[in-house]
Amino acid sequence: LSNDGNLNHFFGLSMSTRFVQEEDGKTPGGNAVTYNFSGDDDVWVFIDDVLVADLGGIHDMLSLEINFSTGKVIVYDDQTDGTQTQRNNQYDSGETVFNGSSGTTLREIFETAYKGGEESDWDGNTFADGTYHTLKFFYLERGHTDSNLSLKFNLTPIPESEITKVDQVGNTME
Repeated sequence: LSNDGNLNHFFGLSMSTRFVQEEDGKTPGGNAVTYNFSGDDDVWVFIDDVLVADLGGIHDMLSLEINFSTGKVIVYDDQTDGTQTQRNNQYDSGETVFNGSSGTTLREIFETAYKGGEESDWDGNTFADGTYHTLKFFYLERGHTDSNLSLKFNLTPIPESEITKVDQVGNTME
């Protein structure tokens, strides 16, 4: 964090990843698959081109968790002990939630956007096992000082297939 007026804190960041919904939304080790953000100013997260999180505007640090096991999307104040010093970039029971008392769900968001799809696309409030999705993240720092950003996720990326070029008889070509 800096209060030096000579530093340019105005910047943006975007990322995109394709991922597969693991069985029950959990890693092979049994942990919930989550996507967590903590930071200030503008943040937008899209899944399959549906806006699932909008933390737009200039604001102090806010946090976001998308839990692919429960389908919960929670915007919250990440203060595990009521102070600014104990932040762990994950939602813990008792932290202040800003988007309803328990957040909302991926299914509710998709249905509101008229992108609910078929019943087979869903497992309760989250995506059906083995389905493929694209997550796009956009961040914009508009403040002149005290910029902060933290991302933590354990999504399972979709393995990209390699294309091997062969000749007419099947021999590999360089």
